[in-house]
Amino acid sequence: MRTVSFAALALAAACAKPAAGPEEVLRPASYADPRVGSGGMNYAFGSAFVGAVAPDGMVKLGPDTSGPYGDVKFLHYSGYWAGDDTIEGFSHLHLHGTGATDYGILGVMPRDSFSAAKLTKTGYASTFAKKSEVATPGYYAVTLDQGGIRAEFAATPHAAYHRYAFAGATGHVLFDLDHHLGNGVVSAASIRLDPSTNSFAGNFHYVGDMSGGFGGYDLYFAGRARAAWKTSRVWSAASPPAEGTTCAGSGVGFDLEYDTSAHAPVELQLAVSFVDAVGAAKNLAAELPAWGFDAARQSTEDAWNARLSAARIWGGTEAERRTFYSMLYHLFLMPSWVSDVDGRYVAPDKSIQKADGFRFMADLSMWDIYRTAG
Repeated sequence: MRTVSFAALALAAACAKPAAGPEEVLRPASYADPRVGSGGMNYAFGSAFVGAVAPDGMVKLGPDTSGPYGDVKFLHYSGYWAGDDTIEGFSHLHLHGTGATDYGILGVMPRDSFSAAKLTKTGYASTFAKKSEVATPGYYAVTLDQGGIRAEFAATPHAAYHRYAFAGATGHVLFDLDHHLGNGVVSAASIRLDPSTNSFAGNFHYVGDMSGGFGGYDLYFAGRARAAWKTSRVWSAASPPAEGTTCAGSGVGFDLEYDTSAHAPVELQLAVSFVDAVGAAKNLAAELPAWGFDAARQSTEDAWNARLSAARIWGGTEAERRTFYSMLYHLFLMPSWVSDVDGRYVAPDKSIQKADGFRFMADLSMWDIYRTAG
């Protein structure tokens, strides 16, 4: 009879390939779809924000849309409804998952031409094809039918990175400080452009449908362009568009015109603050210290992978993974980190305080967000 030693059996067992088990999800952000929850009707509408945002990000840069029901408030608390076919501009702050309207402020729209008759969202709006959209955690892109312009956005907690590809020889980036959702009112707006440094800054006071309950808030922004613009135009409700670098009042906006004949993309970076202009500039310097759109996008995607890895899963179908991580992703869109990188924030009594060892958060839509989180 043949015998085999115990040692030989142990060695063979150690070298044997283990049975295949369920695969662990290592890059959970690849399964999270920001567009989940952006469709439906009436109380089946999830009011999900669709656009570029970092975990807990104050900046939520995305499209404000309209379609078969116009931009009726009940379907546009977050600015976006899945059934729409028209973009009425992109704005930098949004709510998520709420049943109330606010934000949708600091609007921007790329155009292939400038028209003094098209300074508001109904004038500069463009249709788009759903198949041209790409929405992933920290990134949003779409192609506008008007001019075939490809718009791409990435976000950090307090800042936004814009990249526009224009098909023609001229490209325009129009900023509309009067852009907002709902029945809000923008006042005391001011802008300052500096062609010598390719930079711009501004501020305004906004009273929204919801924030009107506490008198509204001030928003400050600081931005820069990677390349020099050819011409800048400014305007307000009291003054028609004209070449210039400063403007103040209501109905304020500005347009940056670029020579895009070489088809190089136009890149802009912009940061915001509820505190002051210094805070906006510090946020920009800290979160977008260099140029490089793809690197900024990857950094935020890495942050999302780290956050979503709080829940580790193995196995499941593609659809089940997509459902799980899309729902988990949405939990980290609000509340928002609204204190600046230096810790300063505007307290409920309007005083400026400084967070020491914590981040001051706002946008706590507790009923709308957390009643279904379990």
